[in-house]
Amino acid sequence: MEYKFPPHVALWMLSFLAGREQYVKVGNCVSDVASSHAGAPQGTRAGPNVFKVLINDLKCKAPTLKYVDDVSMVSVASEFDDPGFQVAANELKDWSSANGMTINLEKTEELLIYFVDGHWLHFQF
Repeated sequence: MEYKFPPHVALWMLSFLAGREQYVKVGNCVSDVASSHAGAPQGTRAGPNVFKVLINDLKCKAPTLKYVDDVSMVSVASEFDDPGFQVAANELKDWSSANGMTINLEKTEELLIYFVDGHWLHFQF
């Protein structure tokens, strides 16, 4: 889907994102203020929609599900060694690098489900 925002809406969104500062507060401890030069601000009402605009051009050979600040890819193959999902994962990695986004490897999971003769056999994370 291509968004066709009127110029004044695009400028308003850019002004919302420009010069953002952030800090962390835990109990009574507050970190130093740091400037943010990229990404969608979390904890704001506009944040999820800003993220959707940022990832709108993500296209992979596998179907993708985009929700708030997560992207999931789904692939079904009839052969165990089908390279299609790896190709799509490489596309996601390349798109992320080109757009200055990192993939959080600690939160990234893989779920494999194998079916043999119509029976569930194995899954792993």
